[in-house]
Amino acid sequence: MWLLSALLALSLFQTAAPWPDANELLARVAKAQPANEERSKQYTCQEQCDRFDYNSKGVAKRYLTETSDVIFVEGIEFKKLTTRNGKPISAKERARVEQEMSKTAEDRRRTGRKASPGGRIGIGGRNVELGDANDLLALFDNRITGEEMFQGRKVWVLECTPRPLHEISSRHQTDALTFARTLWVTQDDAIPVKLVYRAVVDHDFVREGSTLTLEYSQVSDDTWHPSKFILDMTHAAGKGVAPWKKTEYIYSNFKKFDVQSTITSDPAN
Repeated sequence: MWLLSALLALSLFQTAAPWPDANELLARVAKAQPANEERSKQYTCQEQCDRFDYNSKGVAKRYLTETSDVIFVEGIEFKKLTTRNGKPISAKERARVEQEMSKTAEDRRRTGRKASPGGRIGIGGRNVELGDANDLLALFDNRITGEEMFQGRKVWVLECTPRPLHEISSRHQTDALTFARTLWVTQDDAIPVKLVYRAVVDHDFVREGSTLTLEYSQVSDDTWHPSKFILDMTHAAGKGVAPWKKTEYIYSNFKKFDVQSTITSDPAN
């Protein structure tokens, strides 16, 4: 029996596909990811946002839950707040949300504002640009460390480490180099379906040791949509750092709609 098992294992080893070059895989990601993002914009969904504080023992306690309808205004995501702590928002706040949505549409039509490569996230007036696969190719040392299963799909696991630079030429580079990354990328079509960002230096958005985790779910045969985003932030504690705040976003109830139906403003007004 042991001989049969050994021969089977040897056969599997010999027929296993060789691991690709990490940068070649990222070049595939750079081509495939934008198309997936465009397809994902054909889906509305619901977002539940839970906010937590950590106590002195490192235990997270939730203090706020908000639910929003996620739509696209002039091609860029907009979150339309509907409930807070399980209760519908007031009529006054609903009117404010509608006014904000209309103003956002007008501003985006006038300025032609586009989303940052790889997305920009912000909290409390602070923001950071996460970058994309092209940044990983230009600014990071990349290697494949394994292969796993994710939601029934075979994925490659990539580790991406910021490369020391003698000179940083832009805020975008500063932001991108703040985080080391682990990516889980589908083997067949090169779509990142899970990403973990780890702050390796202090930034005005996060302290070293903070993490961002982004997971996707497959909403159609060729489309993956964000389904979970967790921002776990640290703060200074003595000579080290300790857990501080956590924000968790869960996305559900995906529905495809006509992409041309995004909210726009009348240029004549």
